Amino acid sequence: MLQSKIFGLGLPRTGTTSLAKALNVMNVATKHFPFELYQNLNSQILDEYIGFVDSPIPLIWKELDQRFPNAKFILTIRTLDRWLESMEWLFSHGKVKWNWSKEVHEYHKVFFGTERFNETLLSKKYHEYQEDIFKSFENRPQDLLILNLELEQNEGFHKLATFLNLSSPDLEFPHIKKRTKTFLPKRIYYEIKQFIK
Repeated sequence: MLQSKIFGLGLPRTGTTSLAKALNVMNVATKHFPFELYQNLNSQILDEYIGFVDSPIPLIWKELDQRFPNAKFILTIRTLDRWLESMEWLFSHGKVKWNWSKEVHEYHKVFFGTERFNETLLSKKYHEYQEDIFKSFENRPQDLLILNLELEQNEGFHKLATFLNLSSPDLEFPHIKKRTKTFLPKRIYYEIKQFIK
């Protein structure tokens, strides 16, 4: 039985919801968006769950790594262009859909350096964050799994099961899309608008 903690390092909009669902399907009690840990790093949810995925893990994972030395880490990734497109939706429609609290806005300011969509700042963070993770796990690759769920969805359960030494369920890997309305990034919208009379 799995004893070590599991932390999802993926940035928002990289398949974190799908990863959390998949871990729960594999009977790994997982908390998606464990924001209690941003408010209190000693939150009791650390005793209630094995897995923790999405914000604020990208900000606090090094502290958690020290506290749980046998932990496993999963980095979900997607291409920069696709991620920026999805983040633009998040900072416009997502924040309304989920009615972000003041603390969530504060977290984005602390982690990303902005509370609003800013392509320059987000691109910079995207690269710096991944480089930091790759460097941090350079000498301990056995503790890090990298998943690109846009390309490896069919292999998701197999890769997870192998990494965590668990049985792989005979199911399709969950693919959860949380956008609820058609959305065009501003840069594409303005390109189209010029052709509309």
